[in-house]
Amino acid sequence: YDWPHLVMHLVFGVLVLGFIVMLVLAWYHGERGAQHVSGPELLLIALALAIGGGLLWHFGRAESPASSAKVAATRAGSLDGAQRYPGTAAQASAAVTTTSPDTAAKAAGSGLHVARPIPAKSIAVLPFENLSTDKGNAYFAAGMQDLILTKLADIGDLKVVSRTSTENYSSHPGDLGAIGQRLGVATFLEGTVQKAGKQVLINVQLIDAKTDNHIWAQSYTRTLDNIFGVEGEVAGKVADALNAKLTAAESTAVAHVPTTNPQAYDEYLRGLHFENEAEKGDWATFVPQAIAAYEKAVREDPGFALAWAALSNARTGAFFFGTDDSRANLKAAEAAAKRALQLDPKLPDAHEAMAGVERFLHHDLVAARNQNQQAVDLRPNDPDALDALAISSSNLGDSSTARKAMRRAIALDPTNAWMQYRFGMGLANDGNYAEARQAEHRALAINPQFAQAYIVLSQIDISENLDVASATRVMEQMAPGTPVNVAVVRWRIDLLLFGRRFDAARAMAEEYSGQFKTGPAALDMAFARARIEWLADKTDDARRLYRTAIALAMKSSAETEVGASGHARLAVAHARLGDADAAKKEGDQAQAIVAKMHKPDATQEIEFSLAESQLALGHKSEAIDTLAQALAMRPDDLRAPWLLFLARMQLDPTWDPVRKDPRFKALLEKYAAAHTPVAATPSTS
Repeated sequence: YDWPHLVMHLVFGVLVLGFIVMLVLAWYHGERGAQHVSGPELLLIALALAIGGGLLWHFGRAESPASSAKVAATRAGSLDGAQRYPGTAAQASAAVTTTSPDTAAKAAGSGLHVARPIPAKSIAVLPFENLSTDKGNAYFAAGMQDLILTKLADIGDLKVVSRTSTENYSSHPGDLGAIGQRLGVATFLEGTVQKAGKQVLINVQLIDAKTDNHIWAQSYTRTLDNIFGVEGEVAGKVADALNAKLTAAESTAVAHVPTTNPQAYDEYLRGLHFENEAEKGDWATFVPQAIAAYEKAVREDPGFALAWAALSNARTGAFFFGTDDSRANLKAAEAAAKRALQLDPKLPDAHEAMAGVERFLHHDLVAARNQNQQAVDLRPNDPDALDALAISSSNLGDSSTARKAMRRAIALDPTNAWMQYRFGMGLANDGNYAEARQAEHRALAINPQFAQAYIVLSQIDISENLDVASATRVMEQMAPGTPVNVAVVRWRIDLLLFGRRFDAARAMAEEYSGQFKTGPAALDMAFARARIEWLADKTDDARRLYRTAIALAMKSSAETEVGASGHARLAVAHARLGDADAAKKEGDQAQAIVAKMHKPDATQEIEFSLAESQLALGHKSEAIDTLAQALAMRPDDLRAPWLLFLARMQLDPTWDPVRKDPRFKALLEKYAAAHTPVAATPSTS
């Protein structure tokens, strides 16, 4: 009958007690002196006890920690790509079988497999099944899942696993015990949604992961005109079933109804669907559709704070992923974020939106971090908010806060490749290369075609060992089907240049310039081609290409947000054209931006670009002075693979003009004593 456990225990206890009382009474009221039990009766009693005891042992036994760990390890080992990359299965398993977020990350980094107790107040929301005849209503079912998940994440007493970690499971998967062990949850919420016209039927059920028993279930029959607030009702019922305690603020947040406009509600759910699709990789197709849906939602209900926040976040996402890097887009994102905060100052999504604006439009990383912190304070179980806090803290050099936030995010979203990748980057930034490698391998165990993870692994080989050959092999062994984005191409060109293979670098740049014809990627390739010719000592060709690249950048900068690195790149280009005034102007703009950012490694990067400019203008002594100043800024972080400052100084042809200078050599000896250089073999092919 799917009765709750408590009711089952009470009924079973009463029956057992009643049976004993019945036996005593029957014996007592029998004919005195004649009470006896016959042989057949004794045999029947013995059989009943044996069969009953056997059944109780079979159905009541608990899964042992060892078998749970074995199941989790088996499932982790079955991840696509685990066999291709040795050790990733064990590492992936270690990432999700630990006692706490902090211990999880430490055990994952060390490769240890630690059995963990799963919190009783923990839950994963499985994908809701669309039972509608019209399969186009799948967005509605997915949207209901997202809304309920968000409401649950508002409850600090619960551990709520992210949608990213459940989206690849079916709506009603088998072997919930193994899945629960892997995700670290004790319960699952399953749901079905049937939408026909304006009628909506939602069925939800809370299931014990270990026993498959239903803890709670309920149906909601609504129309589109009165469906508002269902997600809050479900979250409240789940919290009650799991005995979760809500603060007054959390109760208010869970009960809050974001809109009562059916059309705005529907468009918002469509926007969520498009964003979820975009996160699978096709940002160019789906982000514009998400923005359009959110814009319709706020037109229908201008007081819909959640939709305003979603609109802002989608726009900053479009900027970050290069689908719309215009200044107008960021300004629109700012207006939407401000509107969301004005309507609901305690909406976590609104603070996340404003954090993106502060980071990308205003370059104020302190303000961005503060907004991220407010979002986490308001929604402690949101892995995306924790991830954003980790990034903004890392940008400010606060490694401790960044690692703590990222460990918590990974515990809530254990199969998110992006989070494992960013965790690895943070570890590498701290100089912890061994654990950084393991984190990147876990990312590849989840997604073997994750290009960014290959880049980081390759950069670690360069930063730690100056091993160009090993770093090159990492890139050459990418899994079939791995998307080749502009970051992959630029890094592979760098590796070729480290080996002085100018012809091969030139051929690669020309090949991919034909593929990346628009947007930031086209601009990157234009500057890459010019740089190759400059380093190959083909000055005339380099200057011709630099003029073309600068013209393209100027055309783009009229509409786009250039950023500090963009101005620094222009400074180097102007210097190589011999225009000292233009180089200084761009360099000053870059320095002004990083001064507002309070980002140490960004300041360091700009200083290195300034040294490149000085070197191009023939000011060798000034360039070495600037390098010394840059290296002295953060000596503990110089081995970070994407800063790559020391590695570039030793391998990059850029510094060949001063390579024999005693002062340059002294800098390398002072800061690179821990490295064993692998000499590059000069070549022209």
